[in-house]
Amino acid sequence: MVTNSGVVNQSGANTALNVRTANGTWKAFDFSGYVGGETSDIVIDHNNQKWIILPRGVGLLVFNDNGTINNTSDDKIIKLSNATGNGALVSNNIYSLAVDLDGEIWVGTDAGISVFYNPENVFSGNNFDSQQILVNEGGFIQPLLASEIISAIAVDGRKQKMDRNAKFRCFPDVS
Repeated sequence: MVTNSGVVNQSGANTALNVRTANGTWKAFDFSGYVGGETSDIVIDHNNQKWIILPRGVGLLVFNDNGTINNTSDDKIIKLSNATGNGALVSNNIYSLAVDLDGEIWVGTDAGISVFYNPENVFSGNNFDSQQILVNEGGFIQPLLASEIISAIAVDGRKQKMDRNAKFRCFPDVS
């Protein structure tokens, strides 16, 4: 079975996502009004939603073609930010993305980590804002890695998440 494959256009063009369809043709998706510079990374979640890092300070774009590449009338798109009810990212300066084995979206920013525990709800408006992971550090509850730039996130087969800053720290599954 041949499937579609996608490419993120980092040139700052409005067509930040280009998909090569199963029959070999290319389909460009117009994100004008959302993309105003270079995009940098994309992950595809368990719901086939595409999460695209927007230029620094702009946030995240989530796109769902609803499995109909050539029918744009059913496409959904949302730009997420640090505003409550619109993603509640810990920062709009995003450096990395990862999908864990449970389908949760981990977002690495210049102010730590945001996690979308319910990414399937991102287009419903119901309970989809990201959350920070709170940890006990010396008797004080604080956000995990709150003062760190998280430039990469990896997920291993045991659901452990790692960043490449400092000493390749590993944080356990907290879901």
